Amino acid sequence: IPKLLSESDVVCVSSNFETFCIPIIEGFAAGIPAISTDCIGPREIINKKTGILTPISNVEKYADAIINMKKNYKKYNSNEIKKYVREKYDKSVISKKIINLCNKIKNSWMLFFTSYASNLDTYFG
Repeated sequence: IPKLLSESDVVCVSSNFETFCIPIIEGFAAGIPAISTDCIGPREIINKKTGILTPISNVEKYADAIINMKKNYKKYNSNEIKKYVREKYDKSVISKKIINLCNKIKNSWMLFFTSYASNLDTYFG
């Protein structure tokens, strides 16, 4: 994949539905902008500095986006795209988010069980 990306100018995704869309992240890691349909996954990843979103099932707008990307390619800064993906999706960043989420869940459960246990004492003391 790195060889293919090094020979590419843009990542194009045209889906009705995506979850996270790893190919866009891989392209960003290589400094390549993306064009995608505006579905859930890409909508969360692509911004004006990293690519173009088009309406789902609108072939004309998708074609316009390709032409627009070609005409304005220099506005997409490869180093900024790489920086964006590192700051948002690097494994260390994601790991910290997962750990924080797990801690929040653990703390919520601890609060629940502490509260539940004190209620049992009230009833069965």
